[in-house]
Amino acid sequence: MVSSDAYSQKKKPKKKEIDSTATFNSIGNALTQTDSLIVTEVKLPLADSADDRPMFSLDGSIMVFGSRRPPMPGESWRVRQGGYFGWDGDIYYRVFTDTGWSIPINAGPQINNGADQNNPTISPSGDEIVFVNGGAVMRSKFINGSLQKPEPIPGQIQEIYARLQNTHLQFQYGLQQKIIKELNSDSSLAELFQRAPETRDVYYRERLMKYLRDDGAVKFYQGWTRFESSFSPDGQMVVFSENLGRGGADGYGFGGQGDDDLWLLKISANGNWDTVLYMSQTINSPYSESYPFVAADGRTVYFSSNRPCPNCSPNVQGNDDIYMTRITDTGYTKPVPLPYPINSTAGDYGLTITSDGQTAYFVSNRTGKSKFYQVRLRSQDSTFLPKPVSLLRGIVTDQTTGKPLRAKVFVDELDEAKNSFSVYCNDSGVYLLAIQRGHRYGLQAVADGHLPKSERFAYPATGKFNRSKLDFQLAAIEVGAATEFKNVYFDFGKSDLLPESRLELDRAVDFLKKSKNASVEIDGHTDDVGSDAANNSLSLARATSVMSYLSSHGIRADRMTAKGFGKTKPLKKGSDEESRAKNRRVEMVISAYSQ
Repeated sequence: MVSSDAYSQKKKPKKKEIDSTATFNSIGNALTQTDSLIVTEVKLPLADSADDRPMFSLDGSIMVFGSRRPPMPGESWRVRQGGYFGWDGDIYYRVFTDTGWSIPINAGPQINNGADQNNPTISPSGDEIVFVNGGAVMRSKFINGSLQKPEPIPGQIQEIYARLQNTHLQFQYGLQQKIIKELNSDSSLAELFQRAPETRDVYYRERLMKYLRDDGAVKFYQGWTRFESSFSPDGQMVVFSENLGRGGADGYGFGGQGDDDLWLLKISANGNWDTVLYMSQTINSPYSESYPFVAADGRTVYFSSNRPCPNCSPNVQGNDDIYMTRITDTGYTKPVPLPYPINSTAGDYGLTITSDGQTAYFVSNRTGKSKFYQVRLRSQDSTFLPKPVSLLRGIVTDQTTGKPLRAKVFVDELDEAKNSFSVYCNDSGVYLLAIQRGHRYGLQAVADGHLPKSERFAYPATGKFNRSKLDFQLAAIEVGAATEFKNVYFDFGKSDLLPESRLELDRAVDFLKKSKNASVEIDGHTDDVGSDAANNSLSLARATSVMSYLSSHGIRADRMTAKGFGKTKPLKKGSDEESRAKNRRVEMVISAYSQ
């Protein structure tokens, strides 16, 4: 088995001239074109010809990348391999501080152990990296600013790579034995092999290349593994590139269109990487699809491919080009190549875009060496840019103890009455998510042993948005503990539930099904508009509507009671609209509980 990475898998490109309409500036750092994007080289200490794609945490505070750069001071564990690459592949990272990016930091001997460690990616929260080590997919946690000893990622992914290694060996052995048998049975060659034994090797190689008709089959025969990957912004899916074989009558391996294809991996609630799916024939081709990147909007995907591009302009298509596709409700849009000078006549690959959508990073060998480049993006580039997002972070803690909770935070689009996505808190109770403009959001934090808690806000399509932090304090399940349904809605003066209410109430159903020993009281409250009698009646009717919904979804009626308090228990004194909005509410209170 041969462990590999992007550097060793890519064909060594022929030198090509950069298009004559572009020029390098006086210090050789920028590739420019009139009225176009400007690409600049990223200067890194000790950069050589083997820096690979940079990947960023969702908030842009940490960058990770692979490199075969020479050792920096103190890196005594580095291994010189000789030959074309010189040094072993190692994982590096940089941290963004008040003074800018730190110098590249080697992840240390607990990660970089003398063999090749390649193709790193980083979780959206920035607390974990994933990389390839000797054909296995590994992960390492960031704790107190340093990476910990890596461990194999649990789940089906390990089984797949173990099977892949075995299939590589079977493919190699099967072809070798087939060719040997053919040569041994070819009587026309027997005399030649006896007279000139060295010619046998020539004929063997010729027949081997006859069976390995394309680059994908060659790489599969050689046993390459790459696992170039990117997390979705919610951290629950990974898109990765791998040559798992080709399907069809002449197929080998596990199927696919041949060469490197893009695959989708779903992460289970327990953290296992269990479900692997072929991404799409719309995206994949018989050529190599590599370096996937899922943008912060969760809908825009970039990848590299060496497929032919007959409609591309002469100054774009090269060895590898960067493509973009969007995820829709019905699948994926047809991939389109990015414009010049992001793509050039050289090899361009590994694009990533910061969560604010303002800067793209990629790798190119347009000057003969593989180097990082960056480009400042503009509003007129919206045809290939992800949708703009803002980041929202917070911490979920126990209301009494203040201890962090490993909660799940649901993000609902209330105007569309659908759950958009959800994210998990890390070990410190911190969550980080990206939200798009022009939506009214409901958020709800759910943790075992605690009442769920919700919030709501609108992110306007235009104008300023100052919210970047939202914390949740969850009450442990005990008699008297209460939570407000902040995203349960009714029309004015009515008790009929509006469609968006079901999102939060469905999770209340889940809570009550898990908390079988809890009984609850559903309390309705109104503002101060109207008579006492009308408000008492309306608040009870609304509480009863909520209780009826819970009952109709499997919660026993004898575990619930409904009460209406009208305007007698306001949260905020006053007759202004803000006070009245706070006072109109439905709450769920634990009325009985036995552990």
